[in-house]
Formats: sequence, C-alpha cells, structure tokens
Amino acid sequence: MFGLAFGIKGMAIASVIAYLAGGVGGAYITAKIYGNRNARAEIKVLRTDLKVAKEVAENSSLRANEIAASDAVNQEKIRDLNLLLAKRPAADRCELSAPDARWLRGLK
Repeated sequence: MFGLAFGIKGMAIASVIAYLAGGVGGAYITAKIYGNRNARAEIKVLRTDLKVAKEVAENSSLRANEIAASDAVNQEKIRDLNLLLAKRPAADRCELSAPDARWLRGLK
C-alpha cells in the first residue's frame, strides 16, 4: 500500500511538474506567437508608410519638374519682353502698356 501511495504521489508530483513546465513552455510559445503577430503588424504598417513616402516623393519630383519647366518658359517670356522694351524709345522703356501688363499677368 505504501508503494502504491508513493507511486500515486510521485505521479501527481510528476504531473504537476509537467503541467508547470508545459505552462511555462506554453506561455513562452504564446508570447512568441503574439510577438510574431505584433512584428508582422508593425512590418505591414512600415511597408504601408514606405509606399506612401515613395508616392509622395514621386509626386514631389513630378511637381518640381513641372515648376522647372514653367519657370524656363517664364524666363524666356521675360527675356522676350526685355528685348521688346529695349527696342522702344528711351522715354517709353519704363512704361508698361495695358497689353504688357496683361502679358505679364499670364506668367505662372
């Protein structure tokens, strides 16, 4: 009887130890799973942020090119106006006519 009782106690202790070890291991695995889920979610957010940043950079680059092209056209128009004004008599060079003013308003 004593041997049987000790065996049952030993089995109970072994079961408790196995349960605790499993619980600790299970907690570790659970933490790893949640950690991996959180890491995956963070990576997904970072990828989205990177995609948006790339789109903003591309749009900014396109807009900068548009502004540069517009500026080049405006500079050419201003040079043309300077040439036109230089051909006028000296007394009229500093005066802008109504057509000159409309023309300047057309610059972007």
